Amino acid sequence: MQSSLPDSVFRKTITVASSKELWDLLYKGNGTEEAKIRRLEKQLENLVMDEEEHMDLYLKRVTKIIEGFYIRGKEPFNDDDKLVTKLIASLPEQYEDCIPLLEEFMTLPDLTSRDLLHVFEKYGDDPRTMPEEIKKFIDFLRKAWAERMWCDMCQSDNHNEEDCYYKPKVVNVNSGATQHRGQVCSAATQQHSQMHQKKIQKPEHLMLAVPVAGLTYDMNMWLVHTATTNHMTPYEKFFTTLDRSYRARVGLVDGSVIMTQGKADVMFMTKGVKKRIRNVLFVPGINKNVLSVSQMTADEGGSVMMDGVKCIIKNEGGKVFGEDWVDERRGYVMRLQVIKEGIRH
Repeated sequence: MQSSLPDSVFRKTITVASSKELWDLLYKGNGTEEAKIRRLEKQLENLVMDEEEHMDLYLKRVTKIIEGFYIRGKEPFNDDDKLVTKLIASLPEQYEDCIPLLEEFMTLPDLTSRDLLHVFEKYGDDPRTMPEEIKKFIDFLRKAWAERMWCDMCQSDNHNEEDCYYKPKVVNVNSGATQHRGQVCSAATQQHSQMHQKKIQKPEHLMLAVPVAGLTYDMNMWLVHTATTNHMTPYEKFFTTLDRSYRARVGLVDGSVIMTQGKADVMFMTKGVKKRIRNVLFVPGINKNVLSVSQMTADEGGSVMMDGVKCIIKNEGGKVFGEDWVDERRGYVMRLQVIKEGIRH
């Protein structure tokens, strides 16, 4: 029996005196965390989707392996890019036309293996239609991100540079009048006006979570999402006060645009302590609450840790703002007990 063992295992069995002792040692070693990780590594290395396998069943196998790593504090391949490469390569021949588009999709900013698995889940049931669906999704994401407003003058994302009030002024050589740079001549003024009209038609905010057919969200669930620009909720009763004068366009993942109906802070209770989510958009047209990772980190100075098993959000001072386990189908979702006091009129 010892002659069939790998060298690394054989060295640990040299001192055994009987076959029973050898068996007991091997059985015990097989149950260690190290052995479990080795088995997971082998399963991931050999992972292939069968030609007749339905995508849902394949994703269950993948999720089980990946979560096995995270539960033990490990990352598959110790590199998310390698995991992405493996997942794409594991698809059978009928998905061959999808592979270049999947690779192109993963070149978009801030995407991880979890985003790739969401695409598998959303579009992978039919490999014949999947390439076209992925292409539409890529085109929409690129357009949505390209149309985000940004002003280099004042480092702000609520307007574009040509609309900035702080833009340096110059003297019109013809009239001697002091004007903004974009107003030096009538042609520039006309161009400025046209660009302004075009800009106001673009969505100021994005909510790019991929919807899953038949999947619902409880009122206390907040999806923690990387491709959403702002915190959002469809529930008016979450607000104590509401700035109804705020109107803005929200671009959705299917290309449609809906309007916000206001914004304000939302209060919730955790472990007996009141906490606040700032500047939440009231968007009646969506079907779930969303916490924006970018707003939580860039705008509010907090941090978000998502390790495949658990999501932990910390505030600017490093204290835990909220935490919860990952939902197998919904992704990173937090359950927050919102203090629903209703709008004060």
